[in-house]
Amino acid sequence: MKPTVIAGALLLFASTAHAQIVITPTTAVFTPSTDDAMVSGYRIVKRQIGPGTVTLLLDIGKPAPDPQTGDIAVDISAAVALLPVGVYYEAIVQMLNPLGVVIGGNSPPSNAFTNGGGPGPPTPPLSGPPTRVVITGDDSG
Repeated sequence: MKPTVIAGALLLFASTAHAQIVITPTTAVFTPSTDDAMVSGYRIVKRQIGPGTVTLLLDIGKPAPDPQTGDIAVDISAAVALLPVGVYYEAIVQMLNPLGVVIGGNSPPSNAFTNGGGPGPPTPPLSGPPTRVVITGDDSG
């Protein structure tokens, strides 16, 4: 049976959002595959919006889903800190088999995000952020 694309959305969370773009996200949250038993691990792929250039691959293994929500949450703050400032990205999640080969396709893209390490808020990308994902922020600091 072919694994399905990861059900649900990839969400990125941070303390500050600007025009639905997450600035310096800290956490990626996604719903695991419905065929989770066939999946050996997951990979978060960060790619530049527009040209779609893959910028960072983050193999995260197979974290346990949250028992209350069923979602998987991964700290991505260290990986985001490696990205160039002022460039807009989106992320997808891929399922991996035991050989590290992608199976079942990609998740829908996340909301737009950027490494906000530079001065002032960034200018939104010309192509606009993806609209398939809901974004939230935590202003509690």
